Amino acid sequence: MRSPLSSAAAALLRSLLARTGLDQNRIVVGRFHSVDWQSLTFTGERHEIALRIAGPNAARALGLLRDGLAEAEWALEVMSSPKF
Repeated sequence: MRSPLSSAAAALLRSLLARTGLDQNRIVVGRFHSVDWQSLTFTGERHEIALRIAGPNAARALGLLRDGLAEAEWALEVMSSPKF
């Protein structure tokens, strides 16, 4: 079965989940929406992601996820078959 996420979107999701330091079973992806995007010099995708973090230390994990997110630069490992 093919993943509904592009390989870049799946790599971004893996990187976001890693920022929290939590096991993946503590984070639920509620919505993940990607659209193609381009400018004069770049071609890519824009992503909107809704996550739910459950259990103890959820507020701490949210802080780790959000702190510096707007300024973050991503080195994504894109796989031929997206997995997260």
